[in-house]
Amino acid sequence: MPPEHTLSYQLLQLGPFDVATDTHELVDPARFVPDPDAPNGKSPRSMRVRLWHPQSERRGPQPLLIYSHGLLGTGEAVEYIARVLGSHGYVIAAPDFPRTNRSQGEEANSRDVFNQPRDVALVIDWLLARSQDPEDELYNAIDPERIAAVGHSLGALNTHLLGFHPEWQEPRIKAVISLGGPTSLFTRKFLTTRSIPYMAIAAPQDAFIDYEANFLPLLDKVDGAVLVSMEGGSHLGFADEGKWFRWFDNPDTVGCTFAKDTIERNKATTEPWYDELGGVEEGYVREVDPRICEDEVSTAMNPLRQQQLTLMAVRSFLECQFAEAPDDRARWCGYLGEPFERENEEISILVRDP
Repeated sequence: MPPEHTLSYQLLQLGPFDVATDTHELVDPARFVPDPDAPNGKSPRSMRVRLWHPQSERRGPQPLLIYSHGLLGTGEAVEYIARVLGSHGYVIAAPDFPRTNRSQGEEANSRDVFNQPRDVALVIDWLLARSQDPEDELYNAIDPERIAAVGHSLGALNTHLLGFHPEWQEPRIKAVISLGGPTSLFTRKFLTTRSIPYMAIAAPQDAFIDYEANFLPLLDKVDGAVLVSMEGGSHLGFADEGKWFRWFDNPDTVGCTFAKDTIERNKATTEPWYDELGGVEEGYVREVDPRICEDEVSTAMNPLRQQQLTLMAVRSFLECQFAEAPDDRARWCGYLGEPFERENEEISILVRDP
């Protein structure tokens, strides 16, 4: 834990509100997923959505954060961030996407990420309707002008689609955060389809997503990008369940075993995604070699420490954009630089001027 006098310490502290957690099932009757047990072989697209929100009386409408999990993940992966943000008034929503969540096992289909921007739009529609309903416990809880998206791994790919895809972007989302997300396939043309606050958090030791190919180029691709580099971080350490692997030298050792098995199993049926993302010809994406788990896995920091640092970065970035008081916004924008680095030796910050 950082010393009490530091801004880093403040960012980790719970706020004044008790946090309620609950789950809901959302169904999109207009879209379908394969279902061999259904009469016509398909069923309406549905997903479980986890919510964290203040349980006690609020100060008025507050920000909404939408979390997208990675392949074979769940919305629970954002728990360590959600319980703190919720105590400060935020509403956090984390859907389990129908065809990429953990329950899908060997049937998980990463290509379904192309359907997930519409899933997130459905979640936003639902929550904003609840915030406008005087009979709902979330009445007046959400500020529609302060909505952000954060994603991990494949979920970070979805978050980039929400932020920048020329057709699928979600204009209600006002800030984007990537946790170890693949970006080497995106060109500057893709990442400048609109101007939006953007932060990527990455680790040079990430065994899944090559640091030099995916993160350093972001400073030339995204105007105003903030790149938080975390020395000693791992890919799985960004997810809450990474804490269960803290006795390993690197949690990615376990993750890579499953990733390699999945790649080998799907090799014959895997096709490039480039046309669906916008196309190489249009200049939005380029063909890349993802290089997943090809290098030797190095020793990583304790995932609990990684999650502390990630929470500091995420909360300060959101407060930089969304804090109600100008002085608060200025303080947290200023923190994302020399103070963050000085108080945490694992961190280095690179920023592209807008």
